[in-house]
Amino acid sequence: MRRKKTQDIIEELIQFQKSLEKKPSFEEMFTQIKMMKFRLKPIQGSLINFDFQNKKFVEILWSLGKLDEFFMKKINDFQNDEEKERFFQFFTQICNNYQEKLNKIPVSKIQNNFDNINILEVEIYKSENKKN
Repeated sequence: MRRKKTQDIIEELIQFQKSLEKKPSFEEMFTQIKMMKFRLKPIQGSLINFDFQNKKFVEILWSLGKLDEFFMKKINDFQNDEEKERFFQFFTQICNNYQEKLNKIPVSKIQNNFDNINILEVEIYKSENKKN
């Protein structure tokens, strides 16, 4: 029975990943990202020339947000640590792939020949709702 549960976990992740390939319109993704409450914090460089309308950036950020929602929904479904560990492994692999793609996107509105001038390191996180 344990093997079946592991296969179910893998199958759910694969199906979810396939569903991420069917993206809504750019405007809908942008709206959903706003509702996901992502925040960008520059660690190095400035966000002044950051292209928030970059289609690839929006697509990947939307995908990461959907992955986060999937994770939060599924994490409590597991009965034992072995199942959770498998889920974490596959989930981390998918997230790492998206993060690598995110790191390769040119996000500046201004293109120039000086690579070191446009160095930008940004922390992307989701703000949490504060409960009173």
